[in-house]
Amino acid sequence: MSGFNGVAQALPVMHLAARAEGSCPVPNRKARRQAAKAGARAGAPVSDPAAEAYALGMRSRAVGRTLDALDAFERALVLAPRHAGALYQLGAIACGAGRLDSAKGFFARAAVADPTSADAHLALAAVLHGEGALDAAAAALERALAVTPGDADAWMNLGNIRREQRAFTAAEAAGRRAVEHDPGSALAWRNLAVTLQEQGQAGSAIAAYDRALAIDPDFREAQSGRLFCLNYDEDRSAAEVAEEHRRWGEATQACTPAPTASWPNAPDPDRRIRIGYVSGDFHTHPVGYFLAQALEAHDRSAVEVICYANGARADAMTGRLRAASDHWREIARLDDTAAEAMIRADAVDVLIDLSGHTAHGRLSLFARRPAPVQVSWLGYVATTGLPAIGHLITDAETAPPGSEALFIETLLRSPRGRFCYAPPEYAPAVSPPPSASSSEAGGRPFVFGSFNDTLKLTPRVVRLWAQVLTAVPGARLMLKWRSLDDGGVRGRYIERFAQAGIAADRLDLRGHSPHAEMLAQYAEVDVALDPLSFSGGMTSCEALWMGVPVVTLPEQKPASRQTLSFLTQLGQTDLVANSEADYIALAAALARDPERLAGLRATLRPRMQASPVCQAAAFTAAQEGLIRRMWRAWCERSVD
Repeated sequence: MSGFNGVAQALPVMHLAARAEGSCPVPNRKARRQAAKAGARAGAPVSDPAAEAYALGMRSRAVGRTLDALDAFERALVLAPRHAGALYQLGAIACGAGRLDSAKGFFARAAVADPTSADAHLALAAVLHGEGALDAAAAALERALAVTPGDADAWMNLGNIRREQRAFTAAEAAGRRAVEHDPGSALAWRNLAVTLQEQGQAGSAIAAYDRALAIDPDFREAQSGRLFCLNYDEDRSAAEVAEEHRRWGEATQACTPAPTASWPNAPDPDRRIRIGYVSGDFHTHPVGYFLAQALEAHDRSAVEVICYANGARADAMTGRLRAASDHWREIARLDDTAAEAMIRADAVDVLIDLSGHTAHGRLSLFARRPAPVQVSWLGYVATTGLPAIGHLITDAETAPPGSEALFIETLLRSPRGRFCYAPPEYAPAVSPPPSASSSEAGGRPFVFGSFNDTLKLTPRVVRLWAQVLTAVPGARLMLKWRSLDDGGVRGRYIERFAQAGIAADRLDLRGHSPHAEMLAQYAEVDVALDPLSFSGGMTSCEALWMGVPVVTLPEQKPASRQTLSFLTQLGQTDLVANSEADYIALAAALARDPERLAGLRATLRPRMQASPVCQAAAFTAAQEGLIRRMWRAWCERSVD
């Protein structure tokens, strides 16, 4: 994993809903008729016994007699072993029964028997994708598109697979073919927006989200994706972003079924509180890393913890979080009505959203008010915009006094910060600054670095960092993020820096690597440069843990002030700039002061260990104090 600070919008990689039959990702009834024609082409005249058996199978399937259909299709295959229609239908039946290995075999044989059957290739692609065989799935989709080049769904699926492969230029090309062939598809425009977003093209992504919403104004994922992306747009002010969220929240609340304004929860201010955490990111993810220690440090005599998992992904971090919970609920497959009923049945007192408008968020569930006290924390730094969420836990650096107008929620500022960082056990030891190995005759150049999401590397950031490099002759800039695996994305940033006067030989562009390897690469960085509109979250924590100082310039947007919060808690505000000129001067001064740099390298990790950033017990106690305050306020209102 190249870094953990970016919480990008996600989507299902294969979109075969238009072709789905139950849970089986194969073509629909219209497509089955096409498969029947293909079977007739590959089989024999209609009077043939094989064709008659196939026709009987199709009639049986149409009336739900699956076993009879199975017998008929198998008989057709005995009579005509290359009968593509029968092979395809047997694959569909196997897929519907969950026997995906058998389904894959039948679909593959159908595709060989009739290479012109786009549906066979598409169904095979869906099964292959489910197995994680991305290259094979993409190849099957390309074979389908060779038959039906105007199939927008197939282009969309191919684009999504290419995006998953981090081949973003190819993903964008496929996504654009999808909207070309079906410009009225809101899903195609939304998928293209996600691909553009992954490449760091915030403005283009927002425009694509706008196209999706012009077609389907109620498309929730596109609504949230657009709001998420606005936080990165350097052309939008903090007030404009807040207002867009507020308008969304009012509209969402207005079309949500009127919430029940009463709860069975006993309004006892001092009793043990039931806290519910809702997230789709209970795995190896920034939310997981920041939540783990806090969850484990909860005072179980004062609180009871229920986690509501809204995602399908599970790993070792999921196990850790589950072990730290009193109860674990899976809600990804539940609609809002069922999830609300579950939360009410659990008698949750305080429900905490950890996602906001990021991937797998469930703000529509919060709009129903399933719990008496509802809070936003951790996963979304801006306002949710949703009136049903009454509070937001933050700190005085991220949301300083006077910023209340940027939030619809009541702000609760924790004295211990927003985050509790749990460094992984495999994090390597801190190494000396790489520039310390330089000799008088010339050795390693000074290296600035950023492992942040390229969505944060806006044109203004590129210009600023180019000025930093100009101020430190010979210095290099290392950029690392998963999208830089793609040659087209790398070329775009090389061109942007060239336009700002920085040659390509001063750039070191790196893509994805395993997390431990990524942390080890901080040994090659002298000073980290923080982006502007959206500063580092987990990325800044990781740089500081590896002894790399981070130069930051906080602005008005709450997202631009995350690193400021960390540095304040470390007592390292001398790395905080107050203007672009000051930012350049701070970075250049560090490059000219090897003794200071070596001192920072040696002391940043111990400072973090001793600071509130890594003190789980004190952090969680402060969180529980805020939660108790919210609960007491509700109890007082209930009694009144």
